[in-house]
Amino acid sequence: ATVESRVKIWRPRIDPMRSQSPSIFPACLAALLVLYIGTANAASPRYFIQITDIHLDPLYEPQTSLDLDCRHLWGDAGKWGTRLYCDAPKRLVDYSFEFLRRLVQANPPDFVIWTGDNARHDSDPLIKRTKEEVLALNWRVAQYVSDVFGPSPSAAANIPVIPSIGNNDVSPHNFLAAGPNDVLANLTGNWQPWIPASQMQNMLNGGYYVKTISPSLDVYSVNSMYFYNQNNLTVDCDQPGSLGLQHLRWLNATLAQTSNRGARAILTGHVPPNDQLWFSNCYLQYVQLSRAFQNTIVGHLYAHTHADQFALLRETPTSPPAGVVNVAPSVVSSYNSAVRVWFYDGGNTNDLLDIAQFYIDLDAANSASGTAKMAPEYTWLSTYQYRNMSLSSWIDLERRIVTDPNTKSLYDKLKFVSSGYTPKQAQTLSNHMKHLLEESSLLEK
Repeated sequence: ATVESRVKIWRPRIDPMRSQSPSIFPACLAALLVLYIGTANAASPRYFIQITDIHLDPLYEPQTSLDLDCRHLWGDAGKWGTRLYCDAPKRLVDYSFEFLRRLVQANPPDFVIWTGDNARHDSDPLIKRTKEEVLALNWRVAQYVSDVFGPSPSAAANIPVIPSIGNNDVSPHNFLAAGPNDVLANLTGNWQPWIPASQMQNMLNGGYYVKTISPSLDVYSVNSMYFYNQNNLTVDCDQPGSLGLQHLRWLNATLAQTSNRGARAILTGHVPPNDQLWFSNCYLQYVQLSRAFQNTIVGHLYAHTHADQFALLRETPTSPPAGVVNVAPSVVSSYNSAVRVWFYDGGNTNDLLDIAQFYIDLDAANSASGTAKMAPEYTWLSTYQYRNMSLSSWIDLERRIVTDPNTKSLYDKLKFVSSGYTPKQAQTLSNHMKHLLEESSLLEK
């Protein structure tokens, strides 16, 4: 069968979003974006956007029970979302993409990385998540992306997008087999406008691909599902039949092509590289690959924990770091809803230069007279007082977090997106949030 015959652009029979209210967007925000982008890094007007962990829930209802996934009976579910418990109401997703539309209109990014997890968690005890719903929500979020970044005719611009697969974009949750299969075909069809034709076979068979942004920059979509140790349909990379080993071989060969061209690479994906989250040998080989291509790779940009984190890539606790993994906070308001802007030296070294983090104060949004307002939270250089985002800066920040209580307090505040969350609240959380916090803590061990 041809590639085209296996690509299924799946459409839901009924649009599950039809009953929700329209978005609300403050008229002053476009001016704020221009001001903030201009001041965040005046020497670097080139930037790209990272969006992740949307977890759209079409059945979310305000004033329903937190213990029933903000869907049933009565309770304290907020109008714009509910911190620490539930997935994202359509109202919040509408607003977030309207924010992104205004951002694109004010100053178009060079590209967008979209690092997975579109569907709700399977945490409603009364309505279990079905494969059809997962496929429908994958399609629906792809329409949001297309409507803002193109190629939809209503888009603000036509911007390159690099999607990657999250552990909630597959059904059953966490499980993804070798392709071709119906889940990969669904995602390939939804993402067809953004995947290069030469990479379509890689996406159909393995869920990964590379996209050339400029002659000097390639962005890789890493399929972390083949490395994730919760995926029972594959094995560690030192065992026969490992899907992760096949992926690593492709990464190694393709990064060599990027390097031989004199270009740089950004690696993006969902579950971050970590010896507790990934199969141990897969993680080891990824670190070794990162070390071999350390002069080529400018960033490892991931997601999954819903928190704002980083971790250094090391073979052992005493090894010198081979790179830094950055984890972006989520659109879903597990803490506060967020989107990330990356400044970079586009067209030159392509080095990452700064982060501008935007967030919604959910308490203010859910107040009696409140509404959602995406506002600047911080910029990395000025907040942590560094002159650049080199690996040595991240190594020093790791040291400061361990040795300086003030830096640790600041990092923890931003890790939880200025939500005021503290680990003491963990006993009252939903099961999926407890699991996310466990994985978040593993990332920093």
